[in-house]
Amino acid sequence: MKKALEWIKNHVTAACRAVARAFSTAFRWMRRHLSLVITLLVLVVVGVGTGLALGLTLPVKSVEVEGEVILLRGEKYNGGFNIKQTTRAGLIHREEVLSGMISEIDTETAGDKEAIVSYRRWQIPVTIKVLDESDVTLILREGSMPTEYEPNDAFPKSGIFDLYYNGELIRSAPVARANAPGFTTKLSDEYDIYLIYRQGLSLPYHYKVLEVIQTITYEGALMAKQGEYLTKENAIGNLRLHVLYKDGTEKYVMIYDDDVIIGEGLMPVADSEYDDGKITLIYKGFPVEIEGVTGYQGELLQPKSVVLHLDRSVYAEGETFDYSSAYVEVDYARFAGTPTLLRPDAAWIRLYRREPDGQDSSRLVLVADGSEPITFDTVYRYEMIAAYKSVESAAVTCRVISAEDAGRITDITTAWRGGKDGLPKKGQELDFEDAVATVEYGFGYRLEQISLTADMVTGYDKDKAGDQELTLQYKDFRKTFTIRVPDVQSVEITSLIGVVGWDDPTYYTSDALVIPEGAYLEAEVGYGGSPNAKIYLKDNDEVEITGFTPHVIEEQELTIKYKGFSVKMAFVVRDDRSEEIIDFWAPKHIYYDVGEELDLSGECTVFYSTGRQVKLSLAEVLEMGGRMTPEDFDLSALVPGDNRPVRFYYPGFDWSDDFTWIHVMGDAPVSIKGIALEYPEKTYAVGDSIDLTGMSLYWVYTNNDRELIDADVAEGWFQDFTTAAVGENLRAFLLYASPEGRYQTEYIYSVA
Repeated sequence: MKKALEWIKNHVTAACRAVARAFSTAFRWMRRHLSLVITLLVLVVVGVGTGLALGLTLPVKSVEVEGEVILLRGEKYNGGFNIKQTTRAGLIHREEVLSGMISEIDTETAGDKEAIVSYRRWQIPVTIKVLDESDVTLILREGSMPTEYEPNDAFPKSGIFDLYYNGELIRSAPVARANAPGFTTKLSDEYDIYLIYRQGLSLPYHYKVLEVIQTITYEGALMAKQGEYLTKENAIGNLRLHVLYKDGTEKYVMIYDDDVIIGEGLMPVADSEYDDGKITLIYKGFPVEIEGVTGYQGELLQPKSVVLHLDRSVYAEGETFDYSSAYVEVDYARFAGTPTLLRPDAAWIRLYRREPDGQDSSRLVLVADGSEPITFDTVYRYEMIAAYKSVESAAVTCRVISAEDAGRITDITTAWRGGKDGLPKKGQELDFEDAVATVEYGFGYRLEQISLTADMVTGYDKDKAGDQELTLQYKDFRKTFTIRVPDVQSVEITSLIGVVGWDDPTYYTSDALVIPEGAYLEAEVGYGGSPNAKIYLKDNDEVEITGFTPHVIEEQELTIKYKGFSVKMAFVVRDDRSEEIIDFWAPKHIYYDVGEELDLSGECTVFYSTGRQVKLSLAEVLEMGGRMTPEDFDLSALVPGDNRPVRFYYPGFDWSDDFTWIHVMGDAPVSIKGIALEYPEKTYAVGDSIDLTGMSLYWVYTNNDRELIDADVAEGWFQDFTTAAVGENLRAFLLYASPEGRYQTEYIYSVA
């Protein structure tokens, strides 16, 4: 074994020495012949490069022009041809034929025009077809332009021109505002204009501008944080715009909807205070001045309650929830009685389904957690909950129906009751002029308004007075409803309408029921055919009044009967032996001269539950332990012109509805109150751009002095400027932002 290992060792050593000698010999040879090695490498590289170059410059087998170019008279070549080069090896190269590569042709006349494409050393003939306007058909792509607009809508960006030649589409182009001279949506009307592609190629275009807004009023209250500009993000309250159109249609719009912008009357700059301020909201170009915008200080803090409202609560299977049709009503404790209305987004809404949980109970099972928009995949009666700042609303039902149910009539309703001028009188036929009904599909999924006709309504007897049941049938759906037919000749009392002149039915513990002198029952005569009768209650033996229990301190209900008819009236009896404070009024304004004592002689009123009122001076209220907030209010920090709000509270009653404003009197410092624009009178032509020539911008100070602003008017922004339609005394607003604040002023012009 030892000899065998010795033998292996000797032979391996010999082999390694042989390999080492071979490498050493080769290295010494390469060092001696280095120039020869480098020369061989260069020859290899040059050979490979030459081969590649020869491959790329192989002889060209053919050069041709691809594509078809069709021009209208007067147009220049602007692309459409491609060069296709094929080598003998089968390689293909393409590039675009630029306008400089093609010879000039006459495009002023129609016909096939021969041209030459110059490409390197090749001259390739091509044919360009030049068409007369009469050879092509111009079409407005179906559905690309609307046929109805709301007032002040912008020109749409969706219009498409299509040009056809011999039945084939040869090109398309967008319809721009410049293609539609005379287009306007300022006034409600039907318009016929032409959409012009180019001279000689145009299309008639008919569209309708819906009814002009007749009035916009507002409902609710609006509040904003003091010292900040009012924006959609920081405005709170339940303010809604009520939009009434001239055709009678109406709708409600919220301040944060996309079509509402905040116009003139922006809230004051930082460090200023305000109460009962004014702003202007603009809806589709219609300004609405909002008065009584109330400022508040501090933070909103946690909401007390959240309520979810769904304007649309029925969806078809496969649809996505419409978040713009919902709103959330948030009640902050500090704004009692004035909830904040907000639009929810996907993150706020949770979707649940209710499942049985025992014999007589159920539980909500989460379906969608708000991480993404809700898509309704299953027919079901779901429930939705809104979560805002960790406060959840009560569940609101949202139904998903099948596609079949979505197309099925499920109800018909109508406000029509026999005629456009009121109820049909006994002996008269039904009047169907302007009669309409609302057809409901899919249990509220979709509503459609239809005209009512005589063949849809049966069951009417013109010779019968009183309530009649009629049957309305539309397609396969049938619905019954009741109309009342008055008898104008009758003197018979047919119902009691209510009590008039008994406005405050509240009594304290007593033994007798006191009937007001002028209180009476309003009674219907002849099913509404004659003027209503008055039955006075006091000392009337035919009237019976029951339900009053003396000395019982609770809400009671009176029953008033007359000739077999009766009405109910709520009646409250209170204990006049105890009372509580229900309200406290402090002075609305206090005028303070800098350096003087604050005048606390203003009158306060304390209201009690029994109706008693006590008048006290503000000084007396504070001496009794009343308080003022903010408690660290510093008179010495005020300067003339300041208006600061405080609140006063009666001892033991921690509620106050209104601010008391402290107005600081004296000579106020001069400050900027706005801007003014001076400009020459200008009449524009339709389609003109704004002309800034001769315009100058000035600061306006509180003492009415003016100072030229060292800035170009073009640095401002002209809002609502348009020359789309003829008009006089048109208004635009110049908005100007500077380190001193944001300001605006108006610009008056005409379009002829």
